[in-house]
Amino acid sequence: MDIITGLCLVCMLAILGTTVVKLCMLNREERLKALKNFKRGKFALIYIVAIPLYWMGITYGGESVGKALLSAIKYSIELVVLKYDYRPVAQLMADNTFFRVTVDICYVLIAVNAIVFTLTLVGKLLYNLYRRFVTVHFAKKIYVVVGFNEQNKSIMKSISEGEGAVVLLSDCKHDMREAISDFAFIEKLVSVKIPSDGDIGGLLKKLFKTFDDKCVNVIINTGDDAKNLIFVEQLNAVIAGMDLCKFSDDDTLGLNAFVFGEPENASAFLHFVETSKGCIHYVNKYKLIAMDFVDEYPLTEFMDENQIDYSTATIKDDVSVNVVMVGFGKTNQQIFLTSVANNQFLTKINGKLVEKAVNYFIYDKKDAKNDKNLNHNYYRYSNEVKQVDGAYLPLPPKPANEKFFELDVNDAKFYASIKSQLSFDADRSNYNYVVIAFGTDLENLDFADKLTAKLREWDLNGSTRVFVKIRSGTLTDSVIKKEYAAKNGFYTFGNERKTVYKLSQIVAEKKEYMARDRHLCYAVCDSPDGDENAVREEARNKWYTKWAQVQRESNIYACLSIRMKLQLLGYDYRPLSDDAPSANDEYQADYEKGNKIEYDESQKPVKGKKMIKYPLYDDTDSVRKTLLVQEHQRWNAYMISAGIIPSTKAQILADDSKNLDLRRHGNITTFEGLVEFRKMEAARRGCSEEEADIIKYDYQLMDDLVWLLTRNGYKIVRK
Repeated sequence: MDIITGLCLVCMLAILGTTVVKLCMLNREERLKALKNFKRGKFALIYIVAIPLYWMGITYGGESVGKALLSAIKYSIELVVLKYDYRPVAQLMADNTFFRVTVDICYVLIAVNAIVFTLTLVGKLLYNLYRRFVTVHFAKKIYVVVGFNEQNKSIMKSISEGEGAVVLLSDCKHDMREAISDFAFIEKLVSVKIPSDGDIGGLLKKLFKTFDDKCVNVIINTGDDAKNLIFVEQLNAVIAGMDLCKFSDDDTLGLNAFVFGEPENASAFLHFVETSKGCIHYVNKYKLIAMDFVDEYPLTEFMDENQIDYSTATIKDDVSVNVVMVGFGKTNQQIFLTSVANNQFLTKINGKLVEKAVNYFIYDKKDAKNDKNLNHNYYRYSNEVKQVDGAYLPLPPKPANEKFFELDVNDAKFYASIKSQLSFDADRSNYNYVVIAFGTDLENLDFADKLTAKLREWDLNGSTRVFVKIRSGTLTDSVIKKEYAAKNGFYTFGNERKTVYKLSQIVAEKKEYMARDRHLCYAVCDSPDGDENAVREEARNKWYTKWAQVQRESNIYACLSIRMKLQLLGYDYRPLSDDAPSANDEYQADYEKGNKIEYDESQKPVKGKKMIKYPLYDDTDSVRKTLLVQEHQRWNAYMISAGIIPSTKAQILADDSKNLDLRRHGNITTFEGLVEFRKMEAARRGCSEEEADIIKYDYQLMDDLVWLLTRNGYKIVRK
């Protein structure tokens, strides 16, 4: 009998020991799952161990072996609900101390099992209340994520503890609340239910009382644009009612909202961007994907001396630059607009700079050209502006050559058509990009596999780069980069976990920080004699409260074009921590060759930026001049892509050159037109041409590049 008792004791201690060790080794999520299922699995063996203990006690009291076994099973089952009954084993416990200790241990472990299971459920609630108290009263930076879905889970996981506390608000159905509370517990977040009236603005005021001593960033992504708009309107009311616009340029105080919305509904969201004076930010996931794509793969990324004349920063005249887009849904349409607004090139013909237009060949199974967004923005220039009797300054050319094909990838004519766009002309060298984004991840992957095989068949794989949209980061990292991409030589983009649903992409987009410094250069140039603090304050105020979205984005896109501009000179940029040696000085020497920057040593630097003298434009042939002209061409392309058209000469002379409410701007003209604009402005204002000059602004991006990149943690390197 003592042998059986000893085996039961060893078994219980083994169960206890292995369970404790296992719980200590599990991560937070696995541990919660194990504790919630505490009455299942190995620890349930405690109840089975009770059976032989009861059986020995009952048979010791004189019961038959068979009947004792049935009774032992019955009493063991009752232990599940903590119904302890000592009577069947009382006699043996009184006569055998070892048996009594073993039974007591069994009862204690069963009680611990029940207590742990109960505390697991109550503990989540207590933990949430504790985290909520600490967050509300002590955290200085708080992220509030509205909506419980896989995308928002990715965002919340990307927020490290060092970046601030996180609150999860959700109005999900009852059957989701357990999953929400589990996720909040596992990720150490605060879970708060949106009240029945749905007013998150009122809830945040109730939670935080004031926003004068903390910064609350609200990320709204419910998956329903109508819901998103309702929530953002509530926050807009709080911002206006508490006068929080004063904090729009301060990332340490106030209330900010970052709201997701589909591009076809952009106008509704941008309304709140304007009325909140920068406290509300519209997040277009397709624009984030497009900006990431253009930043990582500018059209110069794979060019070399066969395509680029590095001494002049131009594309060679005999090179045809082509982009084929397979599918023209929201992703490729945005990539098209972003690429057009950035990938602008010049070539030299008989010593004269001439625009080098990129050719875009767009394939979709439906009529993709007739689109309300394209007609409202990109095609407004070609549809509405015609040079009649010199009404406008010299008009710039269209920013791109695009041709649409209403062809499905399954059409028998598709391969013949795409081959004709990619093939070499007799006297030209083709440089091709193919961007595939027409279906699901697997459909895109399958077509990329087939197309790369055709490119090898056509002997075009050497001159063509293929890019495939794959939304799933897991699929990209686990399969495609290991197998398909390496074998077939294509590149993936569009990993939403990396490019969209990540805090740094939403709240702290690196190009916006650069763009704000870029904007400071404008302010410094406009007020060279001003006090540094006053200049900086005016720059911040204008960025958030006076500028329209198109003006802020213009600076962001300028910064997005930096890699392409550097690559035209054989350079690139990398983080300061990169092993590659800095080429800042080499770049500066190449950039200034034949056209030196003249610094104003009498002026104090602002944020370390030296003041530059800008006399009237010098037409001396140089790299600096080329990139000046190219930057104005790029700005024209961006404005045209955004639906801004030129103002007429009559409007310029009437001091109505720029009216962004009516979406027109007097500087959308050729470079020669800028000289004419300067003369008109000087005559109208009665000032010198130097005072009326606006060409100087196109110098600034590359003139200040070393300062701009260094401030943002980068250095120039050899490509």
